[in-house]
Amino acid sequence: ARETCYRVSNTLVLRSNATLLGEGGSLIKLAPSSPGFGDRTSPKPLLQTEDDPYSRSVLMDVLLDVGDQKSNNAGAILVQWRAGQGSGMHDVHPRMLGPAHIGIHVTGSGAGLIDNSWVWGSDHNQSFGSAHIPGRETMCVQPTCPVRSLVTVSSA
Repeated sequence: ARETCYRVSNTLVLRSNATLLGEGGSLIKLAPSSPGFGDRTSPKPLLQTEDDPYSRSVLMDVLLDVGDQKSNNAGAILVQWRAGQGSGMHDVHPRMLGPAHIGIHVTGSGAGLIDNSWVWGSDHNQSFGSAHIPGRETMCVQPTCPVRSLVTVSSA
């Protein structure tokens, strides 16, 4: 089965109490040199939930991609999770084959369950003709965020 690719150049916002369900290998890919995504000192999310502690949003079965080493999207946050306690991120795979700010950032009202999620980096780049990109974060959970994580893997 081939993945379906959605090429975007601006932040996608998952509204409170909404569900984004990928089917059959759905890929959300950031276009090269997307406006606002090139500066690591001023990061911008590719996919962002609304900052709502009462939200019950769901993100499921999606692959997110920042592009290769020439993508010029070094300020990209692939997922900025700010949905509330009843929310969930399931089978979500941010892929960092090129420079990016961070794979998954849980901040604000971010909470809920993150399970079976894998932030791709490290040696996976070599499979796509890229070298290892050191010195980047793959996942960051702010200390005030009550998130539960099961079988979540991060490689840098």
